[in-house]
Amino acid sequence: MGWKWDNIPYLINQSELDWFITKIPPINKNEKESLKDEIWNYNCFSDLVLFLNFVKENEMELRISYE
Repeated sequence: MGWKWDNIPYLINQSELDWFITKIPPINKNEKESLKDEIWNYNCFSDLVLFLNFVKENEMELRISYE
């Protein structure tokens, strides 16, 4: 609870970034095809892939933190 000074955000490395970029589109496609009714909006997954590609192409760092 609260802020932790010793909380260092986890750096996502290049191989993890590549893994996400390659795995998300097929999973997204399979989910869309398996559902009969259009309850879910899967644009968020496409947006995530666009963002991850942007991070990769611009050689930026991506970090995950609990905060």
